[in-house]
Amino acid sequence: MPSWLRKVKSRVRSFSVAAAALPLAHVTEIAARTRAAHTGRTVGMAEVAAVRDMVTAFSAMDERHGGAHGRTALVQYLRDDIATLCRARHRTEEVRAQMLSAAGRAGLDLTRVQWTVSSHSGGGGHCIRIGALDGHILIGDTKNPDRTPHIFTPTELRAFLLGVRDGEFDHLVQPS
Repeated sequence: MPSWLRKVKSRVRSFSVAAAALPLAHVTEIAARTRAAHTGRTVGMAEVAAVRDMVTAFSAMDERHGGAHGRTALVQYLRDDIATLCRARHRTEEVRAQMLSAAGRAGLDLTRVQWTVSSHSGGGGHCIRIGALDGHILIGDTKNPDRTPHIFTPTELRAFLLGVRDGEFDHLVQPS
C-alpha cells in the first residue's frame, strides 16, 4: 500500500465524520489503476485518467472535511506516484503531454479560480479563459478545461496586454 494511502487512512480513522463519507474503496481502486509505471509497463490514457480522478478525490476530501487532509495526501501522491508516472515510458507524446498536464493540475487547486471569458467569444467555447490564483494569472482553453492552464506573473501579462493594445500581434489574427 502506498504511503500516501496509509496516511489518508490513518487520518480518516481519527475523524469519524470524514471516515463515514470518504470512499476509501474508490481511492484504492484509482490507486490500483496507476500501478503501470511501477511495474515498468508503458503508461497510457487510463493512467492519465486515474491521476485526474485521484486529484479530484483529494480535492473533494478537502472541500467536504477541511483540515487539509486531502492536500497532505496529495503531496505524498505527487511525490510517490505521479513523479514516477511522469518519468515512465508513455505510449505517445500526446499521452506524455496529458500526464504532465494532469501532474501540473495536481499542484494547483483550480477549484478556487474564478474564470472569465471574453464577451466576444459568442459563448461557443472558442475562446481562452483567464483567472487569478495566488498572485499569478492563469490562461486556459475553454475547449479543453481539463488541461493545465498557462501561468504568468502580472508583469508578464501586463507586457502582453500592452503589446495587444499597440497592435503588435494583429498580424496573427485574420479579420473575421
